[in-house]
Amino acid sequence: MSSTQKSILSGMTVLSAVGLICKIVGALYRIPLAWLIGDEGMGTYQLVFPTYNMLLTISSAGLPVAISRMVSFTLARDDPRNARRIFRVALCLLSTLGLIATLLMLVMSPTLALRSGDPSTQPGFVAIAPALLLVCAMSALRGFMQGQQNMVPTATSQLIEQVGKVFISLPLAYLGSQRGIVYGAAGALMGITLVEAVALLYMVLLYFRRRS
Repeated sequence: MSSTQKSILSGMTVLSAVGLICKIVGALYRIPLAWLIGDEGMGTYQLVFPTYNMLLTISSAGLPVAISRMVSFTLARDDPRNARRIFRVALCLLSTLGLIATLLMLVMSPTLALRSGDPSTQPGFVAIAPALLLVCAMSALRGFMQGQQNMVPTATSQLIEQVGKVFISLPLAYLGSQRGIVYGAAGALMGITLVEAVALLYMVLLYFRRRS
């Protein structure tokens, strides 16, 4: 087995292991969240999330994989300058798509809340909207790192996303629930936005540290 194949196999193993951990943490995270905001709060939370996921999918579906393949191809041809150019273009494209999706969710939050069947979900839509921009920008960085056969940054950022919910989303859900169930759900969703910001910051710092 060549060194490249070993690197890919090792990276996939890391991603699989972290993916399993993330699923376990994500499932366990919902238990204390339900205790904090109750069934009504969880209902509000669940009404917001499908719209967020839909816009996120539209904004970034398949692009990180495409970035990874293009970067890998150019590096295989010993052309790092073009690999950086691909990354910059992808970052601009994904950031623009993420910004558009964020603005759409913010502007249309009253309409989205009405369409969901519960007008009280509007604060939740506003709270999670910036996460669309953050995740789209992070997708470009993940694709760039993976194109260099480096899966660890992606795995670490995914772990930050899941573990961060426990330490950020849950406290915000508790603080928000002091004002009402709706704000408890909005606090949990705001926590997701903050966690994505932390994960993106990690990826950006790593990129500049290893830029050469």
